[in-house]
Amino acid sequence: MESQKFGNVQKCPNCGAVVEAGTAKCNYCGYVFRNIEANSSTIRLAEKIDAIEAKHCSKKSIISDMNPNTELRRQKEVASAIKNFPMPSSKDDLLEFAISMQAKWTNTDRYESLIKKAYKAKYDEAINKAKVLFPNDPQFSGLFEQAKKSKKGCFGSIFLVLLPFLSFVIVLCM
Repeated sequence: MESQKFGNVQKCPNCGAVVEAGTAKCNYCGYVFRNIEANSSTIRLAEKIDAIEAKHCSKKSIISDMNPNTELRRQKEVASAIKNFPMPSSKDDLLEFAISMQAKWTNTDRYESLIKKAYKAKYDEAINKAKVLFPNDPQFSGLFEQAKKSKKGCFGSIFLVLLPFLSFVIVLCM
């Protein structure tokens, strides 16, 4: 009898059940697959961005440095690499990746807004995936709390910006 293989499979080290490769935890016993090169995704993304930066650095000259279109192209390429990078599934890799995206998002220069937005979007995606895969995990609870605070802070900032305008409209309507 010929064996049929559907996708990549592996065995759970805890219960021996056959699970799909890349799965974050065993569907049968709940064992969490850990430490499979815990920060490999973060390193691969950094290498991808470094390659884009190197490509743009090699093309730079005094004339092209002054061209805002060159800088915009670089930012678009980096942002696209971040947005399209596959999200890790293992617990340790996802945790490291989320922390890295948060650090990059909060520390990216405001003049690189496309890149900053891409890091923020990837951070949000990592947090959402962690909420689904590891909702009660204490290692992620700090990140979940920070994500809640950052969303509240964002709405508060928008309100503060709109407050003078709203006040003006209210005064006009009276």
